[in-house]
Amino acid sequence: MYLPVLDLFLKVVECGSFSKAAKELYLTHTAIIKQMNSLEELLKVQLFIRSPQGIKLTKAGEVLKQKIEELKVITNHMVQEVQQVDNQKELIVGTSTLYPCKSFMDLWDQIQKDYPSFQLKIQSFQDDQHRLDLLDKDYDFIVGPYNLINQQKQYHFVPLGKYRFCLMVHKNHPLASFDQLSLSDLNQQTIRIMKEGNSPINDQIRCDILNHYSSITIKDISPAYNTETFNKCALSQDFLLSLECWTNIHPSLKAISLKEDYFLPYGIVCKKNSSQKMKEFLSTIEKILSKE
Repeated sequence: MYLPVLDLFLKVVECGSFSKAAKELYLTHTAIIKQMNSLEELLKVQLFIRSPQGIKLTKAGEVLKQKIEELKVITNHMVQEVQQVDNQKELIVGTSTLYPCKSFMDLWDQIQKDYPSFQLKIQSFQDDQHRLDLLDKDYDFIVGPYNLINQQKQYHFVPLGKYRFCLMVHKNHPLASFDQLSLSDLNQQTIRIMKEGNSPINDQIRCDILNHYSSITIKDISPAYNTETFNKCALSQDFLLSLECWTNIHPSLKAISLKEDYFLPYGIVCKKNSSQKMKEFLSTIEKILSKE
């Protein structure tokens, strides 16, 4: 255990005399000498060479001075680590098949050692349709695609990257042999797209099809993609407008790269009125991303 008398010893060494140390510490000269004598008795060594000009350290005193300085560094680190454990903020990340948190957790694994005050816990969920309603209830945030209209007032979004759009179709479909297709290749085909008025980028793709590829039939799907979205596609010969992050989501479907450059941002999504620890976490992540 670190003893207060060791700080007194360092002050005496710094001042070069008992009297000067006593003056700076507002103690009596006698009190200082008594404390130093007790320290020498405790250690059973002589620490000072006393003279009318002041004091000098013996070899034992020099060693003690060095060890005290090392001990202070170790003690400070110990205190910081203990305080960090006490102040650690646990956050729950929601994850599902359609909204996996892996892309963010890969990033967090690289930087978490620099931010020990935050601890992340993963919580899986099944109800993709109501994933945003579960924020602040089952988990603090999720990671996934985000481009929904009229939700900016409710949710905070921190972009981490972009997912490329692709096409998905049953593996037995004649066009499933291709690794890449353009919208122009879908002549006389049916494509399932998110219902109009929910996503600007999906609406743009719909508009491009209607304006340039009138032979393609568009079939609406519900605003939120879920497992049933892919099941229905697998039971039909329809194409599904999908994202590259969902490539392996259904064993009967093949993901085909789309030649057109359509992208959807993905990132951290949480409630705008989320907890203080979540706000601190977002601020930390945004600072990290701004440096990249």
